[in-house]
Amino acid sequence: MLLTVILILMLLKVNFDTSR
Repeated sequence: MLLTVILILMLLKVNFDTSR
């Protein structure tokens, strides 16, 4: 479950970085 949370956080971070 922790891995899933980390994956989601990473995806959100990538999305935020690319949308900038």
